[in-house]
Amino acid sequence: LDFETTKTLTVTLSVNNTEIGVGDLCGGFDEECYLSDIATLTIVVSDFNDNTPVFERSSYTGQVSTESDPGTQVLQVIATDRDTQNNYGEVRYSLSDDSSTKFRIESETGWVISQGTFENDDGETFYLQVEAYDNLGVDPSRTATVRMEILALNDFKRVLILFNLPLANFTEEKIQFIVDTLQNLTGYNIIVEVVREHLLDSGDVDTSKTDFIFHAVNPNTGEIVEFDTFINNLDVELFFDIIAACNPEKISVCCFIMCTSSSYIDTDTQTDTYTQAQIHTQTHTHTH
Repeated sequence: LDFETTKTLTVTLSVNNTEIGVGDLCGGFDEECYLSDIATLTIVVSDFNDNTPVFERSSYTGQVSTESDPGTQVLQVIATDRDTQNNYGEVRYSLSDDSSTKFRIESETGWVISQGTFENDDGETFYLQVEAYDNLGVDPSRTATVRMEILALNDFKRVLILFNLPLANFTEEKIQFIVDTLQNLTGYNIIVEVVREHLLDSGDVDTSKTDFIFHAVNPNTGEIVEFDTFINNLDVELFFDIIAACNPEKISVCCFIMCTSSSYIDTDTQTDTYTQAQIHTQTHTHTH
């Protein structure tokens, strides 16, 4: 019996007398009959840890920007287990000992997270061996291979949102709200690179505006999404409406920009330069 296919089993038991009975049991003083009885037995099937975790894919590929900070969520591996009782189907994840120390994995969610910097690793590839254990991480596992590609973002994969708000307005909660909104509207994972005062082409800083720079990752493939693909999958009008509705401050100008960087983003000195291609790819104005 398998609990995953049969939770209960009903059996009918029949008992028959081999000799003829007589009397009241047969319906009368002189009546004769064979005596019998029937009972119904219900068998409740208990679960046993007879299934192992199964990964959605045997291998995964993720891409990490050379500018990503430690703690960046890169991709999520998912394994499922058909067992349903006694925590037998509760999957936990770990990395094998020979996996790169540049990454770790969240044991309950399967998110692979960077724990190092990659500014000197452009073009490198790291391999991780992910193990999925069932029974809350107690029983034997299945494995999957994760291939991590490190690359410098080209001109078409970085997105800059220009907000007409000073940097001081951007609390951690507000930044997370923007990230969650973008993720909910596109289905992509949003990796924030830097939130800073707006840097002009001249190198001067405009303190009245804020650059919100990020890139998007396709959670199904682990690949960084190009700017045009990201914009085509985003309802920009709805995004601005949500941001404006949930903001007590006035948002008078906000636009998405595809930008190129001639150097590594230096969040301390802000000395890098950005050329703003397609500066008004999407522009929206709100006045409250």
